[in-house]
Amino acid sequence: MTIAVPSKGRVREPSFRLLEDIGIKADASNERKLILPTSRPGVRLLLARTMDIPFLVGYGAADLGIAGLDAITEQVIATGTLPVQQLLPLDFGACRVVVAAPDDVTSIRSIRSIATALPGITVNYCESEGINAELIKFGGALEILPRLGIADAIVDQVVTGRTLEESCLRVLAVIMESQMFLMANLDSMKSRKSEIDWIVLAAEGALAGRTRIMIKVNAATEEIRDRLVKLLPAMKSPDVSPLEGCGYSIAAAVPKQGLENLIVSLKAAGGTDIIVWPLWMAVL
Repeated sequence: MTIAVPSKGRVREPSFRLLEDIGIKADASNERKLILPTSRPGVRLLLARTMDIPFLVGYGAADLGIAGLDAITEQVIATGTLPVQQLLPLDFGACRVVVAAPDDVTSIRSIRSIATALPGITVNYCESEGINAELIKFGGALEILPRLGIADAIVDQVVTGRTLEESCLRVLAVIMESQMFLMANLDSMKSRKSEIDWIVLAAEGALAGRTRIMIKVNAATEEIRDRLVKLLPAMKSPDVSPLEGCGYSIAAAVPKQGLENLIVSLKAAGGTDIIVWPLWMAVL
């Protein structure tokens, strides 16, 4: 099985980390290689530009890929049809695709030229909004082009908006929201179904595990047990087991957010012997 992953940029590291969390660790001893073996037998990684990954998956060079929704959308528009399926949002790599221009551009319909590295998304948006503008394809630093008089506006991916602000550009419209997705080739979905099903299940569990933590607390009486169970925000319900002799042990996977307040509340409700430990995976 081949999994296409970003070769560089801010989404490379979280992509590698997610795969490592599900037991697929890349051998990156030679950083110049574009195909890397992994710790999982029969699985290799193909390093590629994020924008190219949907194309590579669609045409069968990779069975799975990690790419942004904007890249997937752009390739679907460019090819007319792309035999891929989005499997799972990955909760990282969030960005917006926006139209941005200098302050002197007061109306989006007054734009006569737009520079972008996303021509498909841009043309679709212009047609839907009735914008009659020249399209300038450019893969470099788009934000400089309005200042140079090359384009009235740009369509670009924005994370924080700081680069636009530093270039004296403002957002006129948000075309789409994007984040990274796990995607699959449609033929591979049939021929490698069991392998892909496992990777999706494991990735879901790893992502869920990042937001939760395990906690165990003891209760000396039934009354205390019932109070503690009501306090624990478990995925379904806490696991309650009788202790040898007397009392109860209560365990649950709880959200990391608010853990400090939860521990204080459990202690105040009569809980003892509170133990907290990391959660590797939570398959819901």
